[in-house]
Amino acid sequence: MATLKDHMLVEIATTLCERARPDVRMVFIDALPSIEAFIFSGKGPFYAFRRVFMDNVIITFVSSNMVRMAYRDFRWQLTSAFLNTLFTKWARKVNMEAFEWLYASPRTGYSKMLAENCDMEELCIANHRFNDWATILKAFPKLITLQISGLNFPSMLSIASTELTFLKEVTFGGCSTENGFLDAHEALSNHQAKCPNLETVEYVTLSLKHIKFPETVASISSIKHLLIDTRVQCCTPLDFSFLTSAQKMFPNLESVDIDSDVHCRCDVRYQNPRKLEFVKSFYEAFESLSFGFFIKVTYSERFSCYQKDLDALRQFFATKGKIDGRPKKFTVETSVPRKRLTYEVDVTIEPDPADYPPYDSEAEAEEAEDRKRLDDHDFYYKYGRMKDDDDEEEHHSYEEDSDDE
Repeated sequence: MATLKDHMLVEIATTLCERARPDVRMVFIDALPSIEAFIFSGKGPFYAFRRVFMDNVIITFVSSNMVRMAYRDFRWQLTSAFLNTLFTKWARKVNMEAFEWLYASPRTGYSKMLAENCDMEELCIANHRFNDWATILKAFPKLITLQISGLNFPSMLSIASTELTFLKEVTFGGCSTENGFLDAHEALSNHQAKCPNLETVEYVTLSLKHIKFPETVASISSIKHLLIDTRVQCCTPLDFSFLTSAQKMFPNLESVDIDSDVHCRCDVRYQNPRKLEFVKSFYEAFESLSFGFFIKVTYSERFSCYQKDLDALRQFFATKGKIDGRPKKFTVETSVPRKRLTYEVDVTIEPDPADYPPYDSEAEAEEAEDRKRLDDHDFYYKYGRMKDDDDEEEHHSYEEDSDDE
């Protein structure tokens, strides 16, 4: 009987996970019959699925009699004791707000199983309150990736009694003020012997100005990469000034990757001239950057124009780099030594008043404008919220997400 190669078994296991989705979004899946059958089908499928599980599934809650997991956007709360036991022992990633499963005495059921799993590698602490860091760190002796609030990091690191030998990446989030990252950097400098192999620091922040570095502490030679996920208001330049301080704090820095999504609040009728001037200054600021490490910037922006002006907008961006994508949604790649900028452009086509016949009276013009507003309202009621409301909600949800990290 022919035996499938390992990479094909992994592809099958991944496909089964992708198909294990609920009919209604955000509803828990309580059974995985196809996956269970695949696991039982042989030694090869068993180990292939274990590999997929370890790489992709995150434990989000555990108690003595229940386990919750997430595969990408799909949530699992299984009734199978066999799968729950197996998956708890396989777990490598944990993302939780509470750690009562560790604090409980005596530990029982799935809480006991997870606490005894010494192979967990990734931990996201989704709270800003006091935690029993000694107990938590003891449960993660092989920790490689840590996501934690910049406000919590100093207390955690000061309590750590031993080296976090395996720790390679830390993500700081939840800092809405400059002091959060500042205190985290100071703690990392003062206790860098506890993180001898830390190479990557990631920031999740609403503003680059929040990334501040202390001036009077020792530099950290182990850090090689910075990752930054931020959001800015439209027509607001990215403040690259922090890079000079970052280079001083991390003298062996090799790369900085900035991913910026623009929150647009411009009036669509008047935004383009202002935005195009901003784009010019943005490219000039990027071209002026000169550091000894590689800089990668991804900048996502929205524009609106009449159909007749779309070609001119694309031609403008064609002078900045190589264009790729659809007419109304494209990227512009600009690469020079030690720098790369990807400008993501999303264009909305607005109705052109020149396409409508002139009105015989001011009353007719007002009636047509009222009719257009009603049509717009009906359209967005059917297909989505009004643009300004959507923008405000997106911005609000982003701030909440940032605060939760």
